Amino acid sequence: MRLSYAWSSTQTRFDERGERVGLEGPGRPARGTEYRDREFRIYGEYGIVDRLTAYGSFAYKRLRLLEPTASVSSRTIAESVYRTSGIGDVHVGGRYRILNSRIPVSVAGEIKIPGGYSTSASPSLGTGRTAFTFRALVGASADWVYATADAGWSRSGGSYQDELLYSGEVGGRFLGRFYSWRGALRGRRSIGATVALSDLTVFDPNLASP
Repeated sequence: MRLSYAWSSTQTRFDERGERVGLEGPGRPARGTEYRDREFRIYGEYGIVDRLTAYGSFAYKRLRLLEPTASVSSRTIAESVYRTSGIGDVHVGGRYRILNSRIPVSVAGEIKIPGGYSTSASPSLGTGRTAFTFRALVGASADWVYATADAGWSRSGGSYQDELLYSGEVGGRFLGRFYSWRGALRGRRSIGATVALSDLTVFDPNLASP
């Protein structure tokens, strides 16, 4: 079982050309709109049999969208604040070891189930779509160091683009058994033609297609 907390804040996003732009909708003037995301996440896993492990996670989120509505000489004098809080998407999956050797190999399948939120809320807690993810995982370890890597594919629902997923991690122990270190790289790439946003006043990260 693991409990974690994450916080993020941004005033920019990447558009369909990969350029960094403001959170305002296409063709709208930049006003310094800010999006904040805070979440408490619970993750747990349980070994059903020697080769099969079940796992799952969900998060309680508190989102805030701050949209300046008027300014004088670059100074904001009026703003609108939108808040949403609740349970986001629930992730449930299983991991099965197919090769038990010095370098174990496993496969995993996961389903993302929308929580009891409404996509009409601004900002939204999720896309409201069910998604399926499949991964292949490999790892190795010695007395004081380990390395893992995985790659997979995520099938999104509705008009949302699918994604290729990949990650790598290296870690280990030092100064005895009570200190450790690790470094990780995680990436994702959308599949198919990019889709330009339209008819939006403000960009919502949780409703955007990859």
